[in-house]
Amino acid sequence: MTDCVDVDFDGGVLKAKRPVFSGKVYANVVSTKPGIKMASIRPNVYPAAAKGRRRGKSRRRAPDRRGRDPGMVKGIEGRRRGGRT
Repeated sequence: MTDCVDVDFDGGVLKAKRPVFSGKVYANVVSTKPGIKMASIRPNVYPAAAKGRRRGKSRRRAPDRRGRDPGMVKGIEGRRRGGRT
């Protein structure tokens, strides 16, 4: 879901409100399919946190045994149409 102005995640269901028809109408969108869910927020919808009041934490993760970054996706395994990999 893109360009959302309101987002809620409840019990594995992603609910979002997004503008349609040049912002004249808002659509309530619900994603109930299992798997990864993602939404992008429209700029300036939420106020920025004041300096010194941020609560987020960042953490550095060590590479795995093969030296790969655990946060990066290197490829997707599976079969494409036609039986080729």
